[in-house]
Amino acid sequence: MDKIKNYLSTLNYKTIMLLILLIPIGLGLKFYNGPFEFWINNSISDIVYEIFWCLILFLFLPKSSPLKIALLIFIITSIIEFSQLWHPHFLENLRSSFLGRILLGTTFVWSDFFYYVLGCIFGWKIMLYFRASTK
Repeated sequence: MDKIKNYLSTLNYKTIMLLILLIPIGLGLKFYNGPFEFWINNSISDIVYEIFWCLILFLFLPKSSPLKIALLIFIITSIIEFSQLWHPHFLENLRSSFLGRILLGTTFVWSDFFYYVLGCIFGWKIMLYFRASTK
């Protein structure tokens, strides 16, 4: 029992530390000013967004399959992306706040799916690495 507890505790520690790092990295990418600003703000930041959500789910479901977590996050964020085509009043109110824009986005863009896939692949690989390095 102690071995399982130590394993989960180490796994959670690694996950939490990376999540803490990803928050300023993601926000920094979202507000970056400089060369390739539009691409970095609107596409590269999507990769960090996907990794972040993969790790959040992994934190709460550490025994779940990393592949299933990555696929679930891809499906959820794809639904959120398609929801950007829908503009009911309640969603527009949510999107008008900073947090709403960051979490729900504002504009549907087909190319975002490519970055979602990349982010989920990186998230999946990170979860596999954390599992392997914790054993």
